Amino acid sequence: MPLLGAHVDSSGGLHLSFERAKAMGAEAIQIHPTPPGFWGSPKLDEARISTFKEAAAKHGHPPFYFHAVYLINLAGDDLTLRSRSEGTLAGYVKAADELGVDGVIFHTGSHKGAGFEARLPSILEHIKKVLERADPKKARLLIENNAGLGGCVGARFEEIARMLDGLRDP
Repeated sequence: MPLLGAHVDSSGGLHLSFERAKAMGAEAIQIHPTPPGFWGSPKLDEARISTFKEAAAKHGHPPFYFHAVYLINLAGDDLTLRSRSEGTLAGYVKAADELGVDGVIFHTGSHKGAGFEARLPSILEHIKKVLERADPKKARLLIENNAGLGGCVGARFEEIARMLDGLRDP
């Protein structure tokens, strides 16, 4: 039988997500570990890491995913924004790995009218840099599709497939 999951509130501490998921019957968990409309990666210290890992063990280590902030844009033509997005996303993956979280879900952003083909090389370059910077041992990086408004990349499954294929190439 497939697992059923939910996006769960993480206010008050990431570790509280486990009880909240259990209360609603969710067997897999997705959270925003930071406010989704603000820049920044999860800030961890030894106490937070320990508390989270204890809660995960208590609840049987269910599948657990972070959803990155919505501001990330690896597809635009603004180098400053792409660099900030890369750093934020790398911070998310690093934090996920430190906590033993399964992965980080993110939207690639908008090409702002330049077109998917024109922006694909840059998108791949930045995703590769994210993985190099974070150097995850467990955490995965998951590209989420979107509605496709405003030149959003990843609205078509073919675009996601092209990104995945490009990331597999050396």
